Amino acid sequence: MRTMNPIVAPRTLIQTAVYPQMSRNTGSSYNPFGSSAQLAGQGLSRMPPGSITNYSREVVRTPDGGKISKTSITQVRPPVNQYNPRPEPNRCDPNRYDPKRCDTNRPDPNRCDTNRRGYDDRCWENTSNRAPHENMNVTAQGDDLKVKMGNNTTLETKKSDSDLFLNTQVGNDKISISSTGDPHFKATVNGKEVLKGDYKDDLGININGTKYLMSPEVSKTNNGPAPYLSSTYVQQRDGSMYKLDHLSQTDKTSKPTYSEITDPKEKAAAKAKMDSAHTLTYDNNGGFVDSETHKKATNEDINKH
Repeated sequence: MRTMNPIVAPRTLIQTAVYPQMSRNTGSSYNPFGSSAQLAGQGLSRMPPGSITNYSREVVRTPDGGKISKTSITQVRPPVNQYNPRPEPNRCDPNRYDPKRCDTNRPDPNRCDTNRRGYDDRCWENTSNRAPHENMNVTAQGDDLKVKMGNNTTLETKKSDSDLFLNTQVGNDKISISSTGDPHFKATVNGKEVLKGDYKDDLGININGTKYLMSPEVSKTNNGPAPYLSSTYVQQRDGSMYKLDHLSQTDKTSKPTYSEITDPKEKAAAKAKMDSAHTLTYDNNGGFVDSETHKKATNEDINKH
């Protein structure tokens, strides 16, 4: 006779459900089985972007027919180097209208603006070496002009003969430049003649960083009339530029004029004209260096231009 056991071993039923939830970085993670306050107590709030929160529920049936529910939470964080919790303050955000940081055509506030004299100190690496601007004082007497630049430089014109006289001083050297007639060039240092000749093309002079350009009215030809000095440009070391115009005796309709060149396009054209001209640079030793030979300038260097 077999004895029956009236107590049957209980059967356990396990049901597991997993609910993945992407963190929205809203300050607290969403929990379908608990309150945000409960999660905050477990340190599960303020997850970084890209985090994944898994909610797992396990249901167990007890021998007496009841059920026990167990919930577990697992959070997966991305590596720190894969997200930036705080956006870079100067980075362009293409997902929103951000003209200050996304507009590449906007002028760089730290870039030197060479077209504006005296704008600021951005054009000078060492502001103590910045060349000061020299004041320009102009007086007109009939058809003649007299320009005083700073304390040591004067330019005088005489329209009746198409003459220009430049006098300046570098250290103890007193330098005089003249362009007379059709046109004849002469340079003296401390009263001693160092150069002379006849020129027909633009002729530049560079003395201690200040540049001058003497520009005849027409090119000289075998059958045509000799040219006369028509205009003179002056560029100070700080970049400011001036023009003396209508200097030729053949210009009967206009008196000589003086003006500062401020228009960017006109200024760029004048600078290009000066840079391309045959130029004599004072060597601070009583002579001039020719821009083409890179040697001490001679009278022949002047005559061939």
